[in-house]
Amino acid sequence: MSHYFDPKTQTWVVQLQRTGADRQKRRRCQRVRGSQADAQAAEAKMIAELETEVRLAREAQDQQERKSQAAAVLGLDPEMATKPRASAKPPTLREFYLDRVAPRLAAICSSATQQKVVSCWQYLLFKLGDLRLDEITTEVIHRYSENMILPGAALSFRTRKDGKARKSKVDTLGSLTVNKQLEQLKSSLRLAVEEGKLAAVPKVRMLPTDDAQEVVPPSEEEFSRIVHAAAEFRDVAPLLPEVTEFAGETGLREEELMKLLWSQVEFTVGNRGALRIERRTRGRSRGGKPYRPKHGKTRTVPLSGRARAILDELKQKFRPNPSDRVFPNVGGCPYVRIEHDPEVKGTGYFWQAVEEAGLKGKVTFHALRHLFACRCLARGIPMSVVSDYLGHSSIELTVKLYGRFSDDAREKWKWIEVLDEPLDAIAKRRMLTVVEGEAAQP
Repeated sequence: MSHYFDPKTQTWVVQLQRTGADRQKRRRCQRVRGSQADAQAAEAKMIAELETEVRLAREAQDQQERKSQAAAVLGLDPEMATKPRASAKPPTLREFYLDRVAPRLAAICSSATQQKVVSCWQYLLFKLGDLRLDEITTEVIHRYSENMILPGAALSFRTRKDGKARKSKVDTLGSLTVNKQLEQLKSSLRLAVEEGKLAAVPKVRMLPTDDAQEVVPPSEEEFSRIVHAAAEFRDVAPLLPEVTEFAGETGLREEELMKLLWSQVEFTVGNRGALRIERRTRGRSRGGKPYRPKHGKTRTVPLSGRARAILDELKQKFRPNPSDRVFPNVGGCPYVRIEHDPEVKGTGYFWQAVEEAGLKGKVTFHALRHLFACRCLARGIPMSVVSDYLGHSSIELTVKLYGRFSDDAREKWKWIEVLDEPLDAIAKRRMLTVVEGEAAQP
């Protein structure tokens, strides 16, 4: 009880104390005239106020820590994240990134997604970080994108042991890479508009990209060679052959495959069972955060005969619990070698299996997803169904990647043969008449 009755003043004295995450003690004291019930009501109100104050202080401290972490990741001075802004003008891009963008990315994105945008923000802050948000106009952005595709624009933000910057491995940046940077910039400017720090988002025109690069999946013979070579690495990656073959049979993304739980396997659905790729609040997930599939899209992937056989073999061998992973690993290990930090990807054993199969530089793990899609289309599965299997954000993306493998695309090779026929022969063939109940033959 945090209140007592003072007979001298005939009042109830309410005293409270709370210690926040910043180690500061917060005290409250109030005298209440009336009954003990009045004192208890005043005490409950004071407790709620103190706890709210402690919570807000803790959130402010967490936000400050995230700013410092974001500054450290980008190689900035961590003290910049703690300096208050005295001016009423819009913040600079660097200040807005540390104050709002980085904490928001940490809140709504997975750690893998955050790692992907680090490079984008390193370039943006290096080139535009000192400009205020209202100074980042359409002209400034267009000049930035034009300069970034010039020779010598590529930079390395890593330093050598002597403190000097390392030389970039490439000389120029592609249009797709620069467009990713522009997307991050536009997203941050939209956030600034929504929060009242900027009047309007400047118009930005993306750089034209080359869509001519085709998806080239491994052939069935090459896939068999990789699976066979993967068996030679069982000592260090026990289930690498099963992981490789299962990826080609289901089309799962690498992260979806590595985080697949037995509770997501439905053996009784359909003829052979299915996999549920969904948001997961329980189970082992990176950074203690719930796992979310790409685009936040839940989908069901039916099992092929071979995929079902692999699961049956693993279930009989390991007798797993529902919360166990189908392919046991920690942060990708042992299928990915991580010597220092399980949150960061290292060198994978899959690449060694590819090299052993004589396909170095020709096949990636993601190419197994392409192989699955092409297998489906080659057997006449509709494009919309394949898009649903893969969990694409739209069927247009599926058509763009795999349209040339569909039945409609194969038809163009058949129809081009009509150019070899005389025009009158084609016209005669189209004229179908009924003669005595029978169709005339062309």
